[in-house]
Amino acid sequence: MHADTRAPDGLRIAGPVDRIAASEAAALDYRDAAPGMALGPLWATWWLAVQGRVPAEWEGEQVDLLLVTNSEATLWLDGEPVQGLVSGGAYVRPDAMLVSRAVAG
Repeated sequence: MHADTRAPDGLRIAGPVDRIAASEAAALDYRDAAPGMALGPLWATWWLAVQGRVPAEWEGEQVDLLLVTNSEATLWLDGEPVQGLVSGGAYVRPDAMLVSRAVAG
């Protein structure tokens, strides 16, 4: 359950591209993205860059990323893959913990 949610402060996207390393993805040309935008073709790889600030009322709380793409995704933090995400179809796991005890800001 996610009692409180916030849109990210920044959401940028690059692609579609072939399967590439995270180091290559960092050098891609990212552009502004918007929830609900169409992505494709099937099996295409897209990279999202998400930025956010922890609100003061979340200080000390666990903060999760909730990403619904109706596809499979991998969450990368600091250049390392940390968790798979999936939404749509029979399997659903659209959330991943970003921090267990948040610091505001």
